[in-house]
Amino acid sequence: MLLGLFSPLPEPEPRTPNPLAHRWLLTFFFGLIHGFGFANVLREMGLPTVGLVRCLLSFNLGVECGQLVIATCLLPLAYASNTGNTAATWPSPFSLLLAAFGSAWFIDRAFNLELMQRFGL
Repeated sequence: MLLGLFSPLPEPEPRTPNPLAHRWLLTFFFGLIHGFGFANVLREMGLPTVGLVRCLLSFNLGVECGQLVIATCLLPLAYASNTGNTAATWPSPFSLLLAAFGSAWFIDRAFNLELMQRFGL
């Protein structure tokens, strides 16, 4: 009975590195760049210096609420794309589409091309 108390512990399973462990860092920097883009838009709008904090806060709350509405509307699509036999093939095309759209919008704004406005975006 006492021998069982002094038996060696089992070896722990070797840990495989998690490729998503630093996703928070990527998310943080993306959010920072995203915020600078909105700050640029707000500067172009000519916000008043009186009540600036209130204007910025209400604008940011509106943006966040809009993002929550969009994410909520897309949640059923995300759930459906994550089930079934095609679950492994969905992320790449959607990621490429979003990356292409984001890159086009970035180039449009960075070089002041105003092409997106012609499409109503």
